[in-house]
Amino acid sequence: MIMGIMASIAIAIFSQPHRQAIIDSTDRHNAALLVTMANCAEIAGISPVVPGNLEATVRRLMIGVTPTTGILRGRKFVVNGIPEDRLSGVLTMLELRNDQLVIKSAAP
Repeated sequence: MIMGIMASIAIAIFSQPHRQAIIDSTDRHNAALLVTMANCAEIAGISPVVPGNLEATVRRLMIGVTPTTGILRGRKFVVNGIPEDRLSGVLTMLELRNDQLVIKSAAP
């Protein structure tokens, strides 16, 4: 019985870093999806970027943007499935640079 209690405590202690690694990986994946979708929308002729406002830009991509001209007019560029409680984690990995959404550079 004591071994079982000790094992459950050990599992709880060692599973936290693993859980955080999964969350970080998911945030990086979502950030990459947002950047890709922003680039695709730009190519289609509509900019999803709200100048100077990273969160508004990301939220705009989560709602979707639709070009009104060109060969892709009427097609919606949208990133679904980012939970509201993970938005802050995704935002820490992104930045606006020269009115483009990009993955934040790693610190030197």
